[in-house]
Amino acid sequence: MIDGIGIKRWCSCGWGHPAMAVALELKEKNSNAPEDVERIKVFTFNHAWRLYQGIPETTEQAQFSVKWPMAALLIDGEAGPNQILEHRLGDHCIRNLAEKIESETCSGNA
Repeated sequence: MIDGIGIKRWCSCGWGHPAMAVALELKEKNSNAPEDVERIKVFTFNHAWRLYQGIPETTEQAQFSVKWPMAALLIDGEAGPNQILEHRLGDHCIRNLAEKIESETCSGNA
């Protein structure tokens, strides 16, 4: 657990932020269109694995997900309130990319 107070970069659970930062870095280095992406595999620590794994139907599920904010970040270039509020949860581009994101725990991580 991180001690202290900080400002979150994105409007989602901080446990997913390291994976989102790497995804954004890869996006900036590559010119792949979201529809050309076959799969995104995220290796993370076991507590992040406990986050919501499905396609969210509520703002709360979107906030506590790795898939949805990451997909929104890759599509929109941001993962703020507009990307997690319920009016965006039907967005087909974000939904399609989120369905391609898999997560797995790294062995030995608590």
